[in-house]
Amino acid sequence: MLSCMKENASLPPSAVVRNYCNLDAEGARLGGSTASDSKQRSIWELVTWEDEPGWDSVVAITGFRLLDAREEKDSAVVRVQYDVLGDIAGSRITVADRNNPSDPILKSWQTTDFHLKRTPKGWRIASPVMKPHPVAPVIISHLEGLLASESGPGERYDDLVKTLRVLKTRSTVTMSTQTMK
Repeated sequence: MLSCMKENASLPPSAVVRNYCNLDAEGARLGGSTASDSKQRSIWELVTWEDEPGWDSVVAITGFRLLDAREEKDSAVVRVQYDVLGDIAGSRITVADRNNPSDPILKSWQTTDFHLKRTPKGWRIASPVMKPHPVAPVIISHLEGLLASESGPGERYDDLVKTLRVLKTRSTVTMSTQTMK
């Protein structure tokens, strides 16, 4: 653990954000059994906040990319673009509209500026504190676990089945499209 902290202290802002986004995509911020304890601990070494809300929703993504980074003496901004599949609140999904990327409800691309500050422990993300952005396979696994714990058919069970179906279909289509580019 100490060596990991020393490694983080020398990372440039873009590497801190890349590590954070990778851990977030792998489900480190979902809690429970989805992420390993080491991933959950690692993500806290990259941010300035000590706690965050218990999120009731997540943004399902297929990936992200760093667009640019600007660094000053004690602050930095790293811009990230997420490929969004949809927003999942509880057991229901609102799907991103890929045919209308200017959709005001949910865009298929989300751009976020991460603001970092230099601390004695190295660069840390100061904002935004936003809901988790895990990749679809992580969410699918998480929702399948929830579905297995359901007592039987009902509204929540039906919502979980529909959300899983949408995620599996859309993530397969998206992954295929990305491969063809």
